[in-house]
Amino acid sequence: MTVSDLDVLDYRDLKRVVAGFADCPLGSQRFDGLIPAGDLGEVRKQLRMVRECLEMLESGQPLRFHRVVEVGPIFGRLGVHGAVLDPGEIRTVLDLAEVAGAGRKALEAAGRQFPVLSGLACSQVGELSGLISQLAGKIGPTGELEDGASPRLRTLRRQVAGLRSRICRSLVNLLRGGEKTGSLQDEVVTVRNERFVIPVRTDRKRAFPGVVHGSSSTGSTLFIEPLQSVELNNRLIQLKEQVAEEVLRVLRALTQAIRQHLPELQAAARFVGVLDFSFAKARFCREFQCVFPELDTGPVLEIERGRHPLLEMHLKEQGREIVPVSVNLGERSQVLVISGPNAGGKTVALKTVGMLTLMALSGIPIPAASARIGLFRQIFADIGDRQSMTDDLSTFSAHLGKIRSILEEVAPPALVLLDELGTGTDPGEGAALGTAILEDLRSRGILTVVTTHLNGLKRYAFQTDRVVNASVEFEQADLRPTYRLIQGIPGNSSGIDMASQLGLPETLIARARGLVSEPEREIAGYARALGQQLTEATRLRNRLELEQAGLKDQRAALEKKQRELEESRSREIARCRKQARQRFEKEAAQLLARIRDRFEEARLRSEVRRRSRDLEEVQVNGSRPAESSGPGLPEREKAPGEGIRSGVRVRVARLGSIGTITGPRGEGSWEVDVGALKCVLKGEELEPVGLDSGPPPPVRGGSRGVSVRLQSGELPSNEINLVGCTADEAIRRADKFLDSALLASMSPVRLIHGSGMGVLRRAISEWLSDQSHVSEFHPAASHEGGNGVTVVSLHV
Repeated sequence: MTVSDLDVLDYRDLKRVVAGFADCPLGSQRFDGLIPAGDLGEVRKQLRMVRECLEMLESGQPLRFHRVVEVGPIFGRLGVHGAVLDPGEIRTVLDLAEVAGAGRKALEAAGRQFPVLSGLACSQVGELSGLISQLAGKIGPTGELEDGASPRLRTLRRQVAGLRSRICRSLVNLLRGGEKTGSLQDEVVTVRNERFVIPVRTDRKRAFPGVVHGSSSTGSTLFIEPLQSVELNNRLIQLKEQVAEEVLRVLRALTQAIRQHLPELQAAARFVGVLDFSFAKARFCREFQCVFPELDTGPVLEIERGRHPLLEMHLKEQGREIVPVSVNLGERSQVLVISGPNAGGKTVALKTVGMLTLMALSGIPIPAASARIGLFRQIFADIGDRQSMTDDLSTFSAHLGKIRSILEEVAPPALVLLDELGTGTDPGEGAALGTAILEDLRSRGILTVVTTHLNGLKRYAFQTDRVVNASVEFEQADLRPTYRLIQGIPGNSSGIDMASQLGLPETLIARARGLVSEPEREIAGYARALGQQLTEATRLRNRLELEQAGLKDQRAALEKKQRELEESRSREIARCRKQARQRFEKEAAQLLARIRDRFEEARLRSEVRRRSRDLEEVQVNGSRPAESSGPGLPEREKAPGEGIRSGVRVRVARLGSIGTITGPRGEGSWEVDVGALKCVLKGEELEPVGLDSGPPPPVRGGSRGVSVRLQSGELPSNEINLVGCTADEAIRRADKFLDSALLASMSPVRLIHGSGMGVLRRAISEWLSDQSHVSEFHPAASHEGGNGVTVVSLHV
């Protein structure tokens, strides 16, 4: 990307401000080489990184890099064979590795939330945990080698400390003896030439034989190493030398370990630098309330309420507020001509447009309400006084030289910013020349913003397609600029009005007004009228926007209230439905209980009637033998099983009941229907019911009515054998069995159906699931039949 005169647009100062938000030199130094990018994908990637950094800041989990310092010189030394890093430099490397590792770990954990930063971490940060383990615990927080850096270093330092303490105790004892003789200058132990000495008065040096290591500045004190400590001091120096050798050995080993990981460390430094660089932009964004611009491939420049960040900082220091600038170029307009009085803000508007465009193309959010900016591959600016004394150029000549260079190099997509176009020469010629320059740029599709005082350029903007006027607002009442940029109308220079305001004689002012040509006065009046109309339209629009905002708030409040009412109504409906459902379930349960009771009552009555008929038949059949046989006749002995066949009614002695034989079951066994039960019994257990089946029941009072006696509700067994039955037959028999068990209040009961292919078991299970008087059923335990038996619990 080509950008002329970045300093003219204050780009260098901007980078210095944003770099001030960085944590460490690795981040701030990246701003030195920052320039606007000409690649749309690169700019969007940088903005996405800044957006994710801003989200991390807003979520309270930012990454910080305060511990990291400049590592370039350290990496340079590592490239020199045999160079050894000092403890402080090793500590710097350790801090870098730990910060980079922690950053990668944090971003990997939040990979879905911050995909761009996570991808950067995975691609640039290598594995440094091994190096961190080697360096950890070796260097103290203040940059000194710890005793634990090696076992030998720990031992030597302990020996040095012990020997030093021993020497000091020896000299302290000597000092206590010297106090009595008055030979000592001070009662302290000090060090000279790395040896422990004591201060002795010069006139009493013979009292302390030893080696003199110097004297005081006055010569009254000698620093003497007593003979008794000479050998100990020699040993101490030897130990210190050994400590220094061990320290050097440890540092050399640590340096070599770092050197082996130099590529990973360089990548980590780049990673930390890029992250800190992006976080600095994010902090700037939050501080200046910036937005992320929408980038476009076409020539477009739409800025809503944009603010020049450097001017905003300056005004804040003075307690003043900046006036935002709005510009709309691209789709309907290509050239913007800004006019208005001196000191009204024309150049500020021009610089704001240039600054915000450079920021967007540098991946920096811009201070504005919204923005859509095209990818300009060239940005040219000619702003300010370019008069050169050394080159013998006037202001006009300097401007023309710059414009010539621009016209030679510019090609779309490009943005051209020209300040005071056409000034410095005759207004008529300046306007003509300026019109020709703008027409050339317009015909080549170059987006252009210019400032001017020339009415000729204002007329050109009014008469030419895709060229629009704009003015900086000026309060006519007190001749104060408001610095607002109004697009659509030209501005007046108001020079005569300002001269009057500044106190020039009224006669002179009146003469000046009379010299203004009629066309100029018409243009000024037209511009003034347009300005007043636009101001009124703006006032009405603002009023409508306020009213619309109020209506929007009212609508939102009404919608909120409606939602609350609907939610309250839904809750009330749900509550009523719940109450109705509970009431229905309760009433249904009561109704079902009554139905069940009536059903049981009806079934019981039916069972009573059936058994009454059975008993009546037993009574009738049993009376016939008594009537036919005379008293005293002996009964004929019957052989066991005699008269047993299908269809015969028999007495089951074990049950005390009458049943009917339904068929043989093999090996002398018969199947017998006894009430609701089916039993398989041996023939000897059965007795045919005939004339000799027994005496009739007693008849009371000569009555010949039937006496009914119900059997006990108890069943002889709690199980029924259904093996060999078809599914329909098994269900029919089980139904009768469960009815009898229910009448007998017997629960649980067992249905024996066998395992086989499981067909009978499944049929019975499906049938049991639909029986209201069954509370639960399950297979029997393994030692009680397992899947071949179903245990059924009844509501008894």
